[in-house]
Amino acid sequence: MKVLVLNPDRTNNPVGGLGTSFREVYARLKDDVEFYVVGYPDPKTEIKNYRSVETLMNLKHGGVAGLLAHTFYISEALRFKITPDIIHAYDWTVYFAAVELASNYNVPLVVTMQTSPKALMEHQVYFCHNRDSVDGHYIQDAHLQLEQLGLRNAHHIISASHAYKKMYPEYAHKTTVIPLGIELSDWKPVEEVKLPGDRKYKAVYLGRVSTVKGVHAILNVDLPPEFDLLFIGGEVGGDERGIQDLQMAKEASNYGFHFRDRVYGQEKIDIMCAADIILVPSLHEPFGAIGLEALASKSIVISSRIDGLGDYLNEDNSIFCEVSPHGIKQALNQYLTMSNEDKEKLIENGVTTCKSYSWGRTAKLHLNVYEDALYDEPNIMFTDPKSEEQLINEYNETHDCSQMNVEMLSAEELVKRYGDELTPEQKELIKHKWSKD
Repeated sequence: MKVLVLNPDRTNNPVGGLGTSFREVYARLKDDVEFYVVGYPDPKTEIKNYRSVETLMNLKHGGVAGLLAHTFYISEALRFKITPDIIHAYDWTVYFAAVELASNYNVPLVVTMQTSPKALMEHQVYFCHNRDSVDGHYIQDAHLQLEQLGLRNAHHIISASHAYKKMYPEYAHKTTVIPLGIELSDWKPVEEVKLPGDRKYKAVYLGRVSTVKGVHAILNVDLPPEFDLLFIGGEVGGDERGIQDLQMAKEASNYGFHFRDRVYGQEKIDIMCAADIILVPSLHEPFGAIGLEALASKSIVISSRIDGLGDYLNEDNSIFCEVSPHGIKQALNQYLTMSNEDKEKLIENGVTTCKSYSWGRTAKLHLNVYEDALYDEPNIMFTDPKSEEQLINEYNETHDCSQMNVEMLSAEELVKRYGDELTPEQKELIKHKWSKD
């Protein structure tokens, strides 16, 4: 099976979840799937068939760069001189290129909703300086149209969280929720790290310097006197407002604040394991791998629990905060009032949560989607409870079944294959309505 992947990220030192997710999936499926990848420049990549999109990397206006990059993804993909079995687009910013390539090769298209312009706009995150201007309006609309183009033409959609699936109920019949994973065995400190500052407790933020990550709230918090705050993030992957907030915070030199650039690998693990608190006060998260990593580091997580974060963060394993300086300060003060026993309980529950998210399962679910795409089977893996008639009608709307010769699975085979992901109502529907009998 040859899968042509368009992934606007790196596998080494990735900007975000796109690169991390594909790196882990690739490592586990490379013996079963022949991957051909077009992505960001990545000279240290271990992927054999890899081509880089280097043009436009320094274009300052990300909203425009995203619209122009499709041509270069198509061009680099064609240079492989192969006929793939599947096209897989890891982000809406490459959906147009993926749709054109799938049409060119006449093969199934799989798209991943790892980020979404619709979701970002709902949280007042835009791709232009002034969305009320003519240019701003059209830039925003173009990104929304690109997302719709990919979702509409995809044979299968992979959603990073249930929040994203719910955002597009019209595509639920072909959407599979595949969360990111974690390997707990990797999350052990190798070197004891002393975090900067002379205060008793250490809070840490790691991530992109972006508005959507809540950096404005973090950098403007009135720290309780018991806390040092280490802000780890650089300009790569950031946005204009976030970078301005960071520059202003550095110039202010507020006591208790400390800054350094992005860290990766074991150094990142050592720092997170040394922290008392990891801050994840995002305005929006498709899934939020950093939250899962924070749980694995056995630090206390302070989070907004927004969108995808809400799939796994709750009152049993984290502290809630509003996305504001006051909200973060309240959460820090709540930590100060907690007993050691309560803190240990949060940490213990966090580790238990991590055990439900493995990269092995994430990779297996990707392989299932690829196999379903090849044989064009109805994907009911994560479908919301609906009548048989609704399921069939929704499937027929996106597939020409008149020329298909597909052997239907038996009710028992369907329940066995997808049982872990089906509701009791769906199981009963299958047993009574979907059987060959």
